[in-house]
Amino acid sequence: MDNEAQLATLLAHEMTHATHRHSLREMHGAFNKSLLLVSTSSLIGNVPLLGQLSSALGRLSMAASINGHSRELETEADMVGIGLVVKAGYDPREALKFFQHLKSAIEEEGEKEPFFFGTHPRLKERIANYNGFLAGINKGKADGITNAEIFRNKTAGVLIDNAFMELRAGRFMQARRNAEKYVTIRPKDGRGYYLLGEIARQSGEDKNLAEGKKELQKGIAADPAYADLYKGLGLIYFNEGNKSEAARAFREYLAKVPSVQDSTYIEEYLLQCK
Repeated sequence: MDNEAQLATLLAHEMTHATHRHSLREMHGAFNKSLLLVSTSSLIGNVPLLGQLSSALGRLSMAASINGHSRELETEADMVGIGLVVKAGYDPREALKFFQHLKSAIEEEGEKEPFFFGTHPRLKERIANYNGFLAGINKGKADGITNAEIFRNKTAGVLIDNAFMELRAGRFMQARRNAEKYVTIRPKDGRGYYLLGEIARQSGEDKNLAEGKKELQKGIAADPAYADLYKGLGLIYFNEGNKSEAARAFREYLAKVPSVQDSTYIEEYLLQCK
């Protein structure tokens, strides 16, 4: 998410599930169907089905919490929720962008129907619903607050933590997007530049090493105290075969954090640089 208005879209959607008692409505429907099944079964002597009723309803509740509600109730939560967004003074156009972000993320993953949205209306349909809503309101109500700068500053720490997790999972495209966004928010913090350097190095393509080196050098200029930048630079120089520059960067790294856990690992690289 890029701003507070998009967060409001998500919260309004989930609040609507609660205020409109969607879980209860679905459980009542399932309960009535189950009672009909039990009544019919008892007529033919299959009474043990009574004992299965509570466990079946429990599974239904758990499934709703993971996969979402029915298609109809999800659409209702979208439309009631966007009304709450407008009433609260937020820009409803950001709701559309929120679902477009989701759609882009799903396409990057290469999934036709992702697990979390498995029972939700397809995102294209939800985007169409929001477009219809926006077309039906007057221009004055289509304006509103976004609080983008405040939101980005408050969530920057989550953004960089998530980017590191994406890198560890090998999701380079997602990690790069988050790291680049973080650098725009915190241009004096070396972590974003270090992450961009690592993404370039770990992608395994020679053409990316030069780009990664540039990012690490920019990071050193912006935040020279962040030691990992020197380690990342040393690893890239080593991969390029530039042993003298690699050794210099590794020594700078150890000088800044002499008791670091991976000192033995770095010392081994230094031996190979001789």
